[in-house]
Amino acid sequence: EKAKEQMKEEGVWKGELIQSTARKKKMTVLSSNTFLKNEFGIPIGYLTVNRDISEMRKLENELGETEKLYHLLVNEVTDYAIILIDVNGLVTSWKKGGEKICGYTEKEIVGKHCSIFYTEEDRNKKQPQEDLDELKRKKRFSTEGWRMKKDRSLFWAEVIITELKDNDGNLKGY
Repeated sequence: EKAKEQMKEEGVWKGELIQSTARKKKMTVLSSNTFLKNEFGIPIGYLTVNRDISEMRKLENELGETEKLYHLLVNEVTDYAIILIDVNGLVTSWKKGGEKICGYTEKEIVGKHCSIFYTEEDRNKKQPQEDLDELKRKKRFSTEGWRMKKDRSLFWAEVIITELKDNDGNLKGY
């Protein structure tokens, strides 16, 4: 009904439909419908173009399931702190491992600068910025050293940071 109303009002309708083939198989189609008009602007018919997008939708659903499993995996890792930081060094994602190791909840740490994990001595020496600068130059950074928990106690950490780029090659964070 909505499609008919839109066709009457705008002369065009685009959307997805579920259709059945001659063999009763369901398929998803992307449908585009446009009125054909005579020289006076009066509709004399319509043109419909349907494209089978069933396989595309199937792949999208499979990808969605894969992403869910990936997020379950990353969220459940507790022996490692898997942390995402933006290009300025601000924490953008925090998982259970980070909470177990460092003591911060996600609410407490997201938006804070990664320098919060460095010792006061390293912060005074500008080590966090030096590490970020090296990361930007080399696209990957690894080190071992003392890091600080929420309760200000120290732990020895092996730190590996690598850049993350989108499909177009734009830097999105680390």
